[in-house]
Amino acid sequence: MYRKTLSAVFFTIAVFAGWLTLKTASVKSKQQHYPPAEKIAVPPEAVEHFAELLRLRTVSAPDGFDSAAFEALDSFLIKKYPEIHENLIITTFNKFSYLLEWPGADKALKPIVLSAYTDVPTMEKEDADLWKIPPFGGIVLHDTIYGRGARDDKASVAGMLEAVSLLLSEGFKPQRTIYIALGHDRLQGGRKGAGAMAAFMKNQGISPEFVLSEGGVISEGLIPAVLTEAALVGIAEKSRLVLKLTLKSETTQPALDSVKNILAQAVEKLRSYPWPPRITPPLAEFMDFACGEIRFQEKMYYANRRIFKSALLKNLPKPLIRNSLKNSHIFMDGPVPYAMVEYLLLPGEGPEGITTAIKNTIDNDAVEISVTDFHHDKGAMAETQGFGFQAIDRSIKEVFPYAVSLPFLSTTPTDGRHFSDICRNVYRFRPMMVSHENINRVYGSNEQISIDEYEGLIRFYVRLIKNSGGTP
Repeated sequence: MYRKTLSAVFFTIAVFAGWLTLKTASVKSKQQHYPPAEKIAVPPEAVEHFAELLRLRTVSAPDGFDSAAFEALDSFLIKKYPEIHENLIITTFNKFSYLLEWPGADKALKPIVLSAYTDVPTMEKEDADLWKIPPFGGIVLHDTIYGRGARDDKASVAGMLEAVSLLLSEGFKPQRTIYIALGHDRLQGGRKGAGAMAAFMKNQGISPEFVLSEGGVISEGLIPAVLTEAALVGIAEKSRLVLKLTLKSETTQPALDSVKNILAQAVEKLRSYPWPPRITPPLAEFMDFACGEIRFQEKMYYANRRIFKSALLKNLPKPLIRNSLKNSHIFMDGPVPYAMVEYLLLPGEGPEGITTAIKNTIDNDAVEISVTDFHHDKGAMAETQGFGFQAIDRSIKEVFPYAVSLPFLSTTPTDGRHFSDICRNVYRFRPMMVSHENINRVYGSNEQISIDEYEGLIRFYVRLIKNSGGTP
């Protein structure tokens, strides 16, 4: 009897293992295949234009902007791209943001929006000291372009402008209207830039076919299981929630040291709180697309994620599966001490549920929690079977033929979220190679991009405009 039972158990295990193996092996790649596009010549002045853009100190800070630098940006655009000013309609928002409209011949077609931003973050002296060249030097050295914003996001700004300029020189006329949205305050939330432009478009009744903003990159070895270069196209993003912690006014106010201790204890509890992990729809979509491009073991986990859910949640990167506390700081200056905490939330999470969980975690009725800021993606997850994703996917493979396109969850807020109120299909992607060697160069010391990579970026935007706005 025992042997029969044991045999039955082994037989069941063998059948189950065989079923898993066959099911995993039967998963096919979801990649579309396109032949590489002809490698167009990029005008040599494109590099100098970009270097000059990097020399502008368009620094975005909480206490304001260097208006002289942003005014110089306006002069730069007029001087370096006169053909754009002659052929496109340009509308200015809050002095420093620009919406460029390239009218299409077919007004029945919905427009597309390509979004980028011109501001760069402030730099502490110790960070500036790490630069081997001036951060705003815009220096070209050994086929490499150096400068603050070279990777994020002035390369996109210059790349879009060069692509439009190049297409104008060819006599290209889009069938579909193309909008280029250049914001100036992305690092301060984007409300006066991308937010104002999106609100304008909403008031005008403009509903884009798709929007492409910053977010994803082309990964070189950053996803261990993926066997080739992976173009990560964001189809949703985490929201940003900022909370303020204070002592309730009706609470007997203790000494400042006690107040600091109460706030410090509250913040420490929040730092150590293990937010429950979950697989969101964007992450599930990533797994579906990645199944055909990864090693067999990971493919088995992804293809059978209901069975291997626990193992996946233990091994997947925490930012993809959990809400995360990004920053926290206690402020003791001023009449009322307080703490600020910043969270990045998974899709579907909102202030109400989060503040309730935080209140329970702190477990101190004397601490009051208030929402000071909430940036979120109002739309649904962007489609991966629709026109927009297909146009982006095709453009990627025409310029970067060895890459596979994978939808994913952008783990930081982007300017794209401002357009989610007028467009469901908001994608986040920037055609830049990111590897372990250069991942820290975004806003890091000696930020740089090779001329070859920059020219590839221009070619991508040329192909995207042709694939979505005219005859390929």
